[in-house]
Amino acid sequence: TEEGTVTAAMLDRLGQPNAVPVSVSERQDESGEFSWIVAEAPLAALAQGQYAIEIAVGATRHRTPFEVVPY
Repeated sequence: TEEGTVTAAMLDRLGQPNAVPVSVSERQDESGEFSWIVAEAPLAALAQGQYAIEIAVGATRHRTPFEVVPY
C-alpha cells in the first residue's frame, strides 16, 4: 500500500458512516508484486438498502457500493 494508515468505514446510502464495524487487513498477492487491502464487515444486521465500504489509505479514498436485497 501507499504510505499512511489504512482505515475503513461502512457508509449508508447518504454517504454517512454508521455503527457497523469494518475490520481491515492486508495480504500479499500470489505474484508478490502488490498487496490487497481486505475489508470485512458483518452484514446480517443490515436492513434492505444501499451501502458502501470506504477504504482510506493516507489521503486516498475508495468506495465500494453494494446493495442488501431480500432473499
